[in-house]
Amino acid sequence: MPGASGSLRATARRAPVAVAIVVGILLAGSPVDATSGWSDWSAALLTGSAAEAAAGTAPGAPPGLVASCASRSKGAVQLSWGRVAHATAYTVSASETGSPGYTAVATVTASAWTGTLAKGTYRFEVSASAGGDWAGPSSGPTGAIEINAGGHCR
Repeated sequence: MPGASGSLRATARRAPVAVAIVVGILLAGSPVDATSGWSDWSAALLTGSAAEAAAGTAPGAPPGLVASCASRSKGAVQLSWGRVAHATAYTVSASETGSPGYTAVATVTASAWTGTLAKGTYRFEVSASAGGDWAGPSSGPTGAIEINAGGHCR
């Protein structure tokens, strides 16, 4: 069967070209850049985060963010929120009254955070991420939490 073996050889010769095209398409939508390498991308692909992010399924905003005083006498604040599908970590950010924007204060894997803050009035927001660089939108800001000069939270 000369025709059968001839077409097998033609297919085998085209396979590397097809693989190169598929890899090129995958890399075009991947987080590979000058600071990351193939191992970073392949590890992310194996966990699903790069594939999800390339497909546009970065995590959504964490729902139900609530801030409260964890300890009224020690300036401790506690936040909690609902879990987000595909999220592998959450970034907690705070904004002190009079300061522009939010500053990241912690990254956690649970849907809660407790921290002690210096005197000031703060608002918080949380964003979810999948695989490091693939962050979703932030939650809405919380109501203000005040830590007074005596370290009391209210």
